[in-house]
Formats: sequence, C-alpha cells, structure tokens
Amino acid sequence: MRIFALSLHIALSLAVLYGVKQNQFKYILYAIIFHAIVNFLPALYQAGVIENFLLIELLLLIVAIFCIYFIVKIKNKFTDTIK
Repeated sequence: MRIFALSLHIALSLAVLYGVKQNQFKYILYAIIFHAIVNFLPALYQAGVIENFLLIELLLLIVAIFCIYFIVKIKNKFTDTIK
C-alpha cells in the first residue's frame, strides 16, 4: 500500500532534516541504508525469492508502524526549537 511508502518517506525525510540540523552526516547515512533495506523486501518478491505477497505487506506494515512512531517522537526535536 502507498500509505506504507508515505510514512517511510516522511520519516526518512525527517531523519535527513535532523541530520542536517545537527550537522551529523550519520543520520543521512542511516536514512539511505534503511531505505535500501526496505526497498529490498519488495525486490525479493519481484525476483521470486519470496513468494508470499502477504508476508511482504506484513513486513512493510511493521516498518510503517515504526516510521509513524519515529515521526511522532522526532516531532518534538523540531518543535522545541520553535518555541
């Protein structure tokens, strides 16, 4: 589902923004590596290595839940500086 991808991209964008704000390149690398790992799951299905489509969707749902949690938690890092 696209909502999984949307939550992933928002979370990774916030991680990159946080890395730029903190002047720490490691957060940008984390975002790139995490994005590659998540994209690897559907690639395994397309290559026929994993045949169960629901398994891929379940794994992406877990990633989306983690991403939404991350978005909620990191939001405070940005709103604290605005006040």
